Amino acid sequence: MSEEFMKPGKFYLKACPWDWTFVFEYVRHVNNRQEIETRHCIYFQRTGRTFGKLTTEGLVMTGERKSLIDGGPRYIPAQGPAWEWTAPTPWVKGGKS
Repeated sequence: MSEEFMKPGKFYLKACPWDWTFVFEYVRHVNNRQEIETRHCIYFQRTGRTFGKLTTEGLVMTGERKSLIDGGPRYIPAQGPAWEWTAPTPWVKGGKS
């Protein structure tokens, strides 16, 4: 899917090169569309689920999955595929914004 489908205020999962995986609220593309400005961003490596289940059911919060970084970066690489995130966002205070 191309980034043109991304809409401000919606959450997405983006799998970037070199094991960078983010879930974030999309703000906009910046730097000639090479980066994405985010809000409520998290980064993780070991998810415990496939991307399809992640986007609908959310993260596995037990076991070996310990690579979650809350309050992730404000800007992330735009390269790599993205999927709409419809699962819960417990790291966002008060739920989805």
